[in-house]
Amino acid sequence: MSNEKHNKLMTGMVIGGLIGTAFSLLDSTTRKNVLEKFQHIKTNSEKIFYEIRENPKEAKEQISEKLHYAQAVVKDAFRDGQALYEQIQRTVVARTSDVKEITQETLDTLQHSKGEIQAITGKLKEAGTTVMPTLETNKPQNEENLPAIQGNRMVNIHPVL
Repeated sequence: MSNEKHNKLMTGMVIGGLIGTAFSLLDSTTRKNVLEKFQHIKTNSEKIFYEIRENPKEAKEQISEKLHYAQAVVKDAFRDGQALYEQIQRTVVARTSDVKEITQETLDTLQHSKGEIQAITGKLKEAGTTVMPTLETNKPQNEENLPAIQGNRMVNIHPVL
């Protein structure tokens, strides 16, 4: 990103933030909360500066201890995150190969079933062609049509033997 575009982006973000802040401060509850937070920050800052002026060595040690503790916590969290990432990677890779294997087995089963279904269909067709000529010859000559309703109209159907 060019420097000019970056400056325009930052300017737009600052203007947008100021406009948003101005609108939010129109609400009296928000104004009250903001003032309370600024008062709290001011009080805490004054206490910290007083401690630093009165006991600079002790304040430095406290800050140093807190920074070391925070650094250790961040390192620990980073290690935990890295271990979790590696575990997820191993699991995903293992499961991916499982899914590929299951998918191939499913496709093989479907392919095998397709052949079996075609064989069964052929047998049913053969049985039907064997039975149908017999039914045609055993049909009564004076067959009456039976009334039936199909949709909204009356139709006549032949009785089935």
